[in-house]
Amino acid sequence: MRLGFDGRVFLHEKITGVERYSREIHNNLMNLVDVQLFMPHTHNRYAQHLWVQTGLPLMAHRSKVDVLFCPVMAAPLLIGKEIPVVVTVHDLSFFQFPEMYSWSFRNYYQKLMPWVLRKAARVITPTSAEKSNIIRRFPFVADKIDAIHEGVAEHFYFQDKVREHIILAVGSTNKHKNLAALLNAFAKITSLIPHRLVIVGGARSIISADMRIGEAMSNIPEDRVSLTGYVSDSELADWYNRADLFVFPSLFEGFGLPPLEAMACGCPVIVSNRSCLPEVCGDAAVYCNPEDVAELAKTITELAVDEYRKEALRVSGLQHAAAYTWKIAAEQTIVTINKVL
Repeated sequence: MRLGFDGRVFLHEKITGVERYSREIHNNLMNLVDVQLFMPHTHNRYAQHLWVQTGLPLMAHRSKVDVLFCPVMAAPLLIGKEIPVVVTVHDLSFFQFPEMYSWSFRNYYQKLMPWVLRKAARVITPTSAEKSNIIRRFPFVADKIDAIHEGVAEHFYFQDKVREHIILAVGSTNKHKNLAALLNAFAKITSLIPHRLVIVGGARSIISADMRIGEAMSNIPEDRVSLTGYVSDSELADWYNRADLFVFPSLFEGFGLPPLEAMACGCPVIVSNRSCLPEVCGDAAVYCNPEDVAELAKTITELAVDEYRKEALRVSGLQHAAAYTWKIAAEQTIVTINKVL
């Protein structure tokens, strides 16, 4: 098979969820089939979207690929039927939570998505929960959609470092990550535990920033909380391996890689009981209602002082995360792609 691959996000400087998915799935697909990587000659995001509809199908035809794989939501609509398109739709949050996105982003994808789903010969989404969401909104896709779990990158691994009194959170400072609730919960328990709260991640321009975060941080002593901004993967792995607890209070995820990354580094995980997170984290995490600040505070406090339970979660987390590999994801992706040949 000669597989065309839309690599436009390879030009993005910061590695977030969709960039990581594209890079990891590409690198592992290369071990299985002949992959032709296509990229635009511009770093401008708007021009890249135009390229998907113009330059990408032209490159695919010239390279005579058998299938075109588009790993990030969009796909060319006018490409000929002789080249079937397989597209990954990570989530439909711009439909479910439109207020969390910029006007241009949500309007673009709300209008584009029905056309993409109709054009696609096959659709991939990262969880069964999101598969159900997509089918509920677009029933016509039911017979051509597969749920394929993502994997944990190999550089997120247990390093057996001395754990510090750090409660770690990873995510953008955007509303659906619900970090203001975590800050408010931590403010209630600073006198009960010795931990410092570290939030790793920055804002994304396409998503509305949570303006409550600044006010929530002001209620916590400066030496007990820090917001690092975006960090490299090596720095992130170091935080996972130093932290005593990882907390992920997100209101919605298409998959949610950070809890699995934390588990792979031996860090006990507290996670939201919303959307796909119970599917992804299984029995290897402690769950809580992300909108109940009192419950979140209680859950963090109880686990922070329970060394026996933390050790049990470290063991179960390492075992659980080991089952999520990009090699398996790539193999399952090829099975889906073969269905269109």
